[in-house]
Amino acid sequence: MKNSLLSALVICSLSVVIYATANAAKPVDTDGDGYNNRIDCNDNNPAINPGAIELCFDGVDNNCDGLADSEDPTCGQSQCNDIDGDGYGFPADPSCSFIQEDCDDSRVQVNPGATENCGNGIDDNCDGLVDGQDPACGSGPHANNVSAN
Repeated sequence: MKNSLLSALVICSLSVVIYATANAAKPVDTDGDGYNNRIDCNDNNPAINPGAIELCFDGVDNNCDGLADSEDPTCGQSQCNDIDGDGYGFPADPSCSFIQEDCDDSRVQVNPGATENCGNGIDDNCDGLVDGQDPACGSGPHANNVSAN
């Protein structure tokens, strides 16, 4: 009786250990950027992850290398940046050749030459006006940032 009780206790303990190990916290990608919470330094923001480009002058470590802005060697010596490659940049240096400054240099579809996408809650054309405030949106369901659906 003692042996069978001891055997049952060992088997039960072993089962608990195996179950706990198999169901240990798995890595999760909360923000859907392809990097899980074990390697993503901010898993609540899809623009911040180990594969992101460091956006100089925003005060954030965008690429999770532990360095932000001027500390990060990817920012380089020149302070002229066109991170998203849309031809509009973020000039912190007066010698920059950009015609206009990009209001969001992390999104190629947002720049001074873009068409306002009414209803998305973003100032797509960098005029300082969002959707319903922007005359480019006119009137209708999208003018006040309301979905037509």
